[in-house]
Amino acid sequence: MFKQLLPVLRDRAVLLTVTLVDADQIRVNIVPKKLKDGDNDALTTPLSVTGTAEDLDAELSTTIISFVSSHLQMKNTLEKAKAEMDAADGHHSSLQEGCG
Repeated sequence: MFKQLLPVLRDRAVLLTVTLVDADQIRVNIVPKKLKDGDNDALTTPLSVTGTAEDLDAELSTTIISFVSSHLQMKNTLEKAKAEMDAADGHHSSLQEGCG
């Protein structure tokens, strides 16, 4: 489980809670934490999985891999969009200076 979380842990802290919610049901919450105020809320979307111990043993690693993959894809998309907006803003500013 921790091996699968490592890519997210490289970029941010993760809060992990495990709770017994019924006689045989366990809930695992994985919550990426904001690093700074400017962080996009999409990067702190939690994962919550409930199942029996056997279900979690069998499927949690695969679920975490999918969660981390989506998280990293979102992070890369947001970084790319920000870079493109910054480049466009710089280009727009230089055009305005040339017109003045």
